[in-house]
Amino acid sequence: MAEAGARRPVGRSPGQLRVEVDLLTGYLSVENTGPVPVAERGRGPDPAGVADILEWPSISDGTASASQGEGNTVASADRAERHRFSPEILAAVRAASRPDNWHGPLEVVEHWLWIAAWCAASVLAFQQAPLWAAIPVYVVAVFFIGGRQRALAGVLHMATHRAFMANRRVGSVIGALLGGYPVLQSFTGYRASHLGEHHGRLGDPDRDPDYKQYQDNALCGDNLSRAALRRYMWSVLSPRATASYILYLLRHRIVAKGERTSERWLRVALIAAVLAWAVFGGWWLWLLLLWFVPMITTQVWIGAVAELMEHFPLIETAPRVDIFMSWNRVYGLGTRFLFGEKDGEGFHLVHHLFPRTPMWRLREVDAILRRDPVYAELPRLDGVLGGMGRIYKSLPSTGGGTAGTVLTTPMPEM
Repeated sequence: MAEAGARRPVGRSPGQLRVEVDLLTGYLSVENTGPVPVAERGRGPDPAGVADILEWPSISDGTASASQGEGNTVASADRAERHRFSPEILAAVRAASRPDNWHGPLEVVEHWLWIAAWCAASVLAFQQAPLWAAIPVYVVAVFFIGGRQRALAGVLHMATHRAFMANRRVGSVIGALLGGYPVLQSFTGYRASHLGEHHGRLGDPDRDPDYKQYQDNALCGDNLSRAALRRYMWSVLSPRATASYILYLLRHRIVAKGERTSERWLRVALIAAVLAWAVFGGWWLWLLLLWFVPMITTQVWIGAVAELMEHFPLIETAPRVDIFMSWNRVYGLGTRFLFGEKDGEGFHLVHHLFPRTPMWRLREVDAILRRDPVYAELPRLDGVLGGMGRIYKSLPSTGGGTAGTVLTTPMPEM
């Protein structure tokens, strides 16, 4: 395993940017060895934004930082600036970010066991209990299966960041076959959209897919207000809002334009095989009721609220420094069970700061980062209701494009 702080050259991007990646945390450093043409700023050695499925990521994964200069932030061409942590904190983060080969697979087993348990409970209820008793069991099963489906997408997410297993190749295969494909999501398509456009262009109103989703739901710009958030939350279960989120998934994760053709054919073949097995095996109705119904209902609804609590409204209102543009949300054990989340998933700010840190180590890294006085003072979202309440109070009463006080911490000196 690579030692803490070990670095691997990635290549040179246009304008003579020498790029190196930290083998443990994915922290990319960029040394500017020449002028960068305006047209090429922010582009890495992979201009298409899609790195090979089993190779190191390009600079477009959004973890790039320029050579450190004066002050507490680090400039990055055409991107949000990076807050600069002390060398002691960075060393501790690197030491705490080592992946292993058992946490990830164990998480996959856990998710699929819960899915199997809820499927079995629903089938047995319809076979053994009266209809009036079986229907509530089915409704509960749909809720919990939807949460675990979103958790499977989370497995794909960590695999695309190379943070799922120390063995990256095996981690990529498990993340795709047992995480992404069952919920119809592409590894290479997700990677291109999420790493290249979200992490790489966080806060870009024209490129960041999460920001664009907020805009599509009339939550940003002149609409930024408590009234808009109330309207969105009341409509999140509506067919229109559900369709909007499904279209977001289709564009950026299911049929993303960055997907490799070979992977698309593989996904289509596997999905066709499962559908044929269900039809000829006589269990197609259960597949519809216990897999596709949760996928387009509870999985979508949980995802819509959870992803709102990752960056809204900071992505628009906060200073363009990475430490201010994402939330850390803290859920109790009961809430995590309800939504199918593993401990660590709520530390979304930590994930954006150090995307190669495995999810099960994010809480530990969060504790390390709190040694930094600016990070330690950042507000957090406590629970779903408490978190949404904090977001709601940070917004103006009516639209007009000016949010209330979101951050209570001072900007670092530039």
